[in-house]
Amino acid sequence: MRLVEAQPAAVPLRLDRYHRRFGGIGTIITLDDGRAFTAAHCLAAVDGTPGVMVGAGARRWRVVKRWSPNRTDLALLVAIDESGVQLTARALRQAAPPSSHAQLAGARTPAGIATGGRVRVGSAVQFVGHTGRAFQARAATVIAVTVTTATALVTHRTGVCGNDSGGPVFADGVLVGIVTHRTGPERSPQCSCQVVFTRLDTIAMRRRIRVAR
Repeated sequence: MRLVEAQPAAVPLRLDRYHRRFGGIGTIITLDDGRAFTAAHCLAAVDGTPGVMVGAGARRWRVVKRWSPNRTDLALLVAIDESGVQLTARALRQAAPPSSHAQLAGARTPAGIATGGRVRVGSAVQFVGHTGRAFQARAATVIAVTVTTATALVTHRTGVCGNDSGGPVFADGVLVGIVTHRTGPERSPQCSCQVVFTRLDTIAMRRRIRVAR
């Protein structure tokens, strides 16, 4: 599938904005099996202990694992109901999307996390940032990779911005990463031209997620 700028990629069931304990805003991605992801730095260390509950409005998640932001900037959570029980896929599908999700409404749910190494130098990817009022899909091209991270040059004029952390990254409509930070020349005081993301598509990362769960 050719990724076209300004066209939303296939997205997980739900994207929510999360106000961090010590300032800033990030995104939490909830898949239709109840698993959820964000950048580790979007959860303060005090919130990152397994079993801790975090929330965004009426939505709640339980922390499963928060890796070190300095090494693997990723956190795994599960969506829960008011009593702390993990939500079923049916309950998640029936949940009304937040108003900030409107721009991506109607996009299909992907099959899940990528099962093979889809991210390579030269790969076209698409990540979802936030304008402050709505989610926005932005195209980028991968320019560097490691086993756990990748850097991509953003072709969208906005670039990647400080509060885009935690947003999903897609390759061919499949979730392959989580936005962690920005780098490279600035496009504006808050935005840069290169997005860095934690990879979810490698065998090593999928194993770490599976063991954590």
